[in-house]
Amino acid sequence: MKSRLCSLLLLSFLTISFYSCKKDTDKPYPTTIEGLWIGTYTVNELTQDPQFYSFSIKPGGDILVEGKGGDDVTYYSAGTWKLSNDTLKAEIHSINVNVKVTQSLTAIFDPMNRKLKNGVWKDIAGASLSGTFQMDKVK
Repeated sequence: MKSRLCSLLLLSFLTISFYSCKKDTDKPYPTTIEGLWIGTYTVNELTQDPQFYSFSIKPGGDILVEGKGGDDVTYYSAGTWKLSNDTLKAEIHSINVNVKVTQSLTAIFDPMNRKLKNGVWKDIAGASLSGTFQMDKVK
């Protein structure tokens, strides 16, 4: 009788242990901010459809930005970024135009949903435009 009870307890213990170790694959896993982000941006001062926008956020504080203009030209910028709590802040400088433009970028980093939300960009030198952006992490 004792061996039967011990066997039953052991089997129950092993069954519970097996199921308690099962991974839950339905939950999204948190992500780091470094990587490739793709989305769109708008310009407050212009009436146009949202345009392509991407960030390559590098470890160590470098950021590369690619954005398609309303004139169908692709513009590139490079700069630095910081993450403070859940807020991304970056300053970028244009690299393929005659008139150099410096912009500030801010957005809320949502690691669980792999999103940059409430993004705002603003020219701080070389032009005087501003707008919004939204992005999803793809890599």
